[in-house]
Amino acid sequence: MYRYRTRLVASLISLLIFLFIRFPVQAIVISVVCIVLYVVFSRLRRNTVANDGKKWRREGALKEAKAYLAPYDNIWNNLRLSNKYCSLRLGRDGVTITGKENNANPYRTFRIVASKVHAWDDLWDMFCINFSHNKTYDGLVEDCRRFQLVIEENHIQTDYAAPIKQDEQKAIKVTEKIDINNCSENELTALPGISVVHAKKIIKKRNDIEGFKNVEDFFLFIKVKPHIEKQLRDLICVNKMKGIKKVKRSSERTVDL
Repeated sequence: MYRYRTRLVASLISLLIFLFIRFPVQAIVISVVCIVLYVVFSRLRRNTVANDGKKWRREGALKEAKAYLAPYDNIWNNLRLSNKYCSLRLGRDGVTITGKENNANPYRTFRIVASKVHAWDDLWDMFCINFSHNKTYDGLVEDCRRFQLVIEENHIQTDYAAPIKQDEQKAIKVTEKIDINNCSENELTALPGISVVHAKKIIKKRNDIEGFKNVEDFFLFIKVKPHIEKQLRDLICVNKMKGIKKVKRSSERTVDL
């Protein structure tokens, strides 16, 4: 095989030498045209192969992240990855990538400013391949560090408040100290750790004993957990019970027999 190839190359070289000797001008023109055509077709073929490679890589990356992608029309721009922890967006310009933390107040967000190693075309594909259902905002930032990216990070406060626990919500409703001996049932239930059942027992007990003597006497009766007791100490007070009618007993007489 190599022997025939060597003979073919030698024959072509001999033919070129013969053409240059017999028809020098025509041979030079034909050689220049062939060289130009070869260069043009080589560049076109190389660009086509490169574009096909980028397209295949992008399609493969999007296939990996299909479950986390928003609907899109073009595979090259306007894409968004999202799960319950964070989201990542590629801008229409194809070089703006921003990340955001979901369900947090304040939430964090970052923008990629520069890439030290990777080309911008490759970054989105790398993020798509690494994105998963348990990817967090901190995980995205860690990916940026691994990819050697320069990011700009911000913290943004939203208008909505964080969810409030039931006991904390009760404590917020109390704007001033509640007098245990004279408050209503609704005021008692507004206190943290005090249910409707507790409130009814407290009212019955204070009527039986004509009011609690002090805060310690009250805590000795309800027997709440230490952290609830700590919260209640700043929210309650004990004053003299109002509206008590004392029955005067008739003085007993001593009869001598």
